[in-house]
Amino acid sequence: MRVGQRWRFVAGHGDLRRLWIGRTTSVIGDRMFAVGAVWLVWSLTHSSAGVACIILAESLPFLAWGVLRKYLSFEVGVRRLAVLDVARAVLLFGLLMLPFGGVVTRLVGLGLVASIAFLTAVFEPAFRTLIPELVPGEGRQAYASFDLGGRLARIAGPLLAAAITWAGSSRALLGADIATFLISALCLVRTTQPRPAPVRQPAVQQEAVRLPQLARALIRANGLGTFALIVWWLALPIAAAHHPHGASTYSLCIGMCAAGGIAANLLLSRAPDRHEPVVLCTAGWAVTALCVGALTLSPDPLLLQAISFMCGLALAGAALGFSFHAAGLAMPERNRLFQRDQVIMRGAGAAGAVVGGVALEYLPHVALTATAALLAVSAGLIWWTGSRKQRMAEDSQQLLAVGEQLHT
Repeated sequence: MRVGQRWRFVAGHGDLRRLWIGRTTSVIGDRMFAVGAVWLVWSLTHSSAGVACIILAESLPFLAWGVLRKYLSFEVGVRRLAVLDVARAVLLFGLLMLPFGGVVTRLVGLGLVASIAFLTAVFEPAFRTLIPELVPGEGRQAYASFDLGGRLARIAGPLLAAAITWAGSSRALLGADIATFLISALCLVRTTQPRPAPVRQPAVQQEAVRLPQLARALIRANGLGTFALIVWWLALPIAAAHHPHGASTYSLCIGMCAAGGIAANLLLSRAPDRHEPVVLCTAGWAVTALCVGALTLSPDPLLLQAISFMCGLALAGAALGFSFHAAGLAMPERNRLFQRDQVIMRGAGAAGAVVGGVALEYLPHVALTATAALLAVSAGLIWWTGSRKQRMAEDSQQLLAVGEQLHT
């Protein structure tokens, strides 16, 4: 699909269009909140420890939801998602009104940030589960359209945050963020609940849903890849700092990575039904391994930008392959897939930040080589599982053919 065809596909389904607008607006709000919360704390405290506390408060709730979902149940539906968006807007309003004058109010502020992050942890997998239900049989096209909207929103969010903070203040940024969540909630309320409506499952039944072997392999590969990828993100500014204009080089690398992601989406979504998820995920992680390994060769600015573009291209391919595989699963399995993947990736990212930061400090080349090896292992894990599944399917077909011949 080209961009025009993509928009006609989204615009041709009223509920999908409203959900796409709400989702894109919500991602813009998430990116603005990530910038606004950190900058607000820094402007008030001028302390890196305060910023670290904010980042920790945004990360731990995702792991907490991974534990609590075993005992709690959440119905996947548009009305429930709208309630979550309104709740996030209310909590943001409380953060906006907080004076941040003393220790107690700062602790309350951290609690509000953690609460918003917890609601986001509940919102994300439930929303991604719902997308194919709006357009039965066209789940891959829907995922590709939402992927493109999300990538554009991740660029637009920080740009809007920069413009608002330049013209106003960090509190004005939080006010704009509240508006994005309310717009998202309005779009969700106007979206028709898919029929048949999802049945609320007790938490015990949710845990009993067993994922296919390939889905479990994709989650494990995503965890290994995320752990390794964090090391690459930490190494990128170090490599850019070798140049006189290091900040500009680093900014261009981030921009090239985003451009690579958009390019991959436009290339792979033209005929999404022709692409095998196993091939996309394997190729994505394998190319990323080569990009990380190339960082050990030379810190040339052009090479860094080319590596960043290829890395963005490969990661987007792996992400689309994962979504394409999810589109073929039943709704309970898809919800379970996204829930587990979110917890594994968040935990792996936090572990990668700790281990990678120490490793890059003392053994940078060894850390990058090990990172490339882990990414290659991720690619190999997916390819081996996918090939084994294909061989088992072929063997089953041969046995059925032999059985039919014996019967005749």
